[in-house]
Amino acid sequence: MDPRTREAFAQWTLAQPAVSAFVHAVVIDRAERDDVLQDVAIAVLESFPSYDPSRPFVAWAIGIARHAVADSLRRRLRAPMRLGDAATDALAARRNPLPVRPAAGEPGRRHAQRS
Repeated sequence: MDPRTREAFAQWTLAQPAVSAFVHAVVIDRAERDDVLQDVAIAVLESFPSYDPSRPFVAWAIGIARHAVADSLRRRLRAPMRLGDAATDALAARRNPLPVRPAAGEPGRRHAQRS
């Protein structure tokens, strides 16, 4: 391992608890949080050549984490919401308050009929 890569790993090892605390504070879902932290670790190590050693490494790494969190939130907002059967049924019941029962003479078909 070359000295620059070794330095990147050493700096990340020291900064990781602070970066992790930041991500834990803003990302609620555990799986998403783990994904964000992994993305941050990769981005920090890949971007290390652009790091300015005259500035604090932790602040630089948290800046990368902020961008990763924002990217994760954007992906989550664009993802379609998936509802289970119970939630779908509950929403349908709220939208159509009429009781649903099979129509006379039509087995298997369901119609809303007033009582």
